[in-house]
Amino acid sequence: MQEILHRLKAPTPAFWKKVRRFGLFLGSAGTAMAAAAPVLPPWLPIAGGYCVVAGGVVVALASLTCEDTPTLN
Repeated sequence: MQEILHRLKAPTPAFWKKVRRFGLFLGSAGTAMAAAAPVLPPWLPIAGGYCVVAGGVVVALASLTCEDTPTLN
């Protein structure tokens, strides 16, 4: 648990900040697709739900990535 908290507080590399931004975009685009269900084809809100989940996973993984993690004793 200490390792996770340490990783969340540590600075994130520039590449992973871009990946996190992409994950946020993916999640928000999926939310828009799921919210506009009555005016879209029936398969698009389902794909939107998958985008929301994938975006959340990408954001979580990118947030836990840090430059260097010394071992905690």
